[in-house]
Amino acid sequence: MASSEIEQRVLKREIAITMVFASSRILLGLLSGSQSIVFDGLFSVTDTLVLMLALTAARPAQSEGDRHFQYGYWHIEPIVLAFNGSVLMFLCLYAFINAVGSILAGGRELELDWALGYAAAACIVTFGMYFYERRANRRVRSNLLRLDAQRRARSFLLWA
Repeated sequence: MASSEIEQRVLKREIAITMVFASSRILLGLLSGSQSIVFDGLFSVTDTLVLMLALTAARPAQSEGDRHFQYGYWHIEPIVLAFNGSVLMFLCLYAFINAVGSILAGGRELELDWALGYAAAACIVTFGMYFYERRANRRVRSNLLRLDAQRRARSFLLWA
């Protein structure tokens, strides 16, 4: 199987898993009344949408050039990665501003029963996805998979 096919297959699986887990995060956050869990779910949905863009960009990035792009479409991949980082950075900035506003308003009481179960599930899923991507990327050597695996590792460390 070609490396681009493996990359496509891995990215499609990541999208499916992330969308299911993000939907459950949003639902759990709404049921528990936790804005941080809802935000985490929305963050995952946004990240998945950008991952879908990366999947779309991976196809032409692997192809040969044409009359207008003699050296191929390799430049699409870094553009998508920069866009992904920018979108996620602005989401984090938004979350930070909301958190400061909540602290200035006196904060809220924490309910750890929902949060602990959620954190354990998020840790396990993220850990598994990280190792799956890392293993697949040993064969493919894709920048998209490498950066997504690194992002998952950082996410895992946040939950651990």
